This record gives sequence, C-alpha cells and structure tokens, in this order.
Amino acid sequence: MNAKEMAGFIMHILQSSETQRISFTYVGKSGLKIPIDGGRFSQVARAIHTGTIKVAYPADTGPYAALYNAKSKTLAISQGQPYSSRMFNALVVHESVHAALDLNKTVLTHFDAEAAAYVVQGFYLRNSGYGAKMAAAFNEDGPVYIGYQAAQTMNPQKRIVTFNDTWVQELHMDLGKRSGYANKLDEAGKGDH
Repeated sequence: MNAKEMAGFIMHILQSSETQRISFTYVGKSGLKIPIDGGRFSQVARAIHTGTIKVAYPADTGPYAALYNAKSKTLAISQGQPYSSRMFNALVVHESVHAALDLNKTVLTHFDAEAAAYVVQGFYLRNSGYGAKMAAAFNEDGPVYIGYQAAQTMNPQKRIVTFNDTWVQELHMDLGKRSGYANKLDEAGKGDH
C-alpha cells in the first residue's frame, strides 16, 4: 500500500456506517460543548480528498501507530499496522477527531481533545461489534477501554458525555499517569495528537 491508497482507505473508514452513526456531544471541563457526528468525519474525508489534510504513509510516528499533526496538517500512519482490524479503524477515527478540531480551529485543553477522541474510538468499536474483545483491550490500551466504557454508558436520549462522567474521570486519571500526557492535560491546544 502507498500513501494514496492509504488515503483512500482512511476516507472509506470515515464514510463507513460504523463511523457515520457516531453522534454525541462532549462537554469539556470548561463547559465547552463539542458536537461529534458523521458530518465531522465527512469533513475530514473531504479535506483528505482535496489535499487540505495530507496522509503520510509509511511515516515515522514514534511510539504511535497513527497520529495527526496540526502544524503540518498531516495524518501519519506507521508501517506494519493491522490495517484490516477494527482496532486500527477505531484509531483512524480517533485521529480524525483531532483533524476535525484543527479544521474548525477549536481551541480546548489537551485532555478534552483526547477525551472526545477516545470516546469516539469507543463508539466506533461499539458500532462495529467489537464489544466481546474489550476486556483484552484493557490490558493492551487502557484509554481505549475507558473510551469504550464511556460510549457504552452514555444516556442514549441525551447523547451527552461530560467531563464529570465517571468514565471520563477515570480517563483523566489514566492519561495523567502516562508520560506523553502527564502535566500537559490542562494546556490549551488546537487539534493535535
């Protein structure tokens, strides 16, 4: 697979029914409301199609399988990932949240950006029927498991996830212990990983 094929693959993930059915509002620590729905993912797919967002593949993404860089407007994917897995697809959807926030020039804390993205990742996994495998994911990637639990416990009538929700608080504690996030969670950022 080359970068152009990867871009097409990512656009397909973003337009899939599993992604397009994601619909909720994340209310951050400051009270900022971030609506997340299929339109955001379509916006990112269009930006990839027009070249506003570039796809770098294979890319040096450090310890991450994928990441979005707001400065270069690039979604970077490392080589050797299980591209046909639902977990990889969910990661792409997670990173597309950062891209959408950047496209819309949304300024929020690093934690709120990550919380919205991890809950989106959880919704994708739920929508794709991944549920039975989530216990194993906890050992592999705690924030993904927590995002899935937040998606599972959201009130379906209100479709709101807030900073004060139990699972979001759990995510805040988990990310606060991780070297990539420690002491950076309350800093303002614009859509970056």
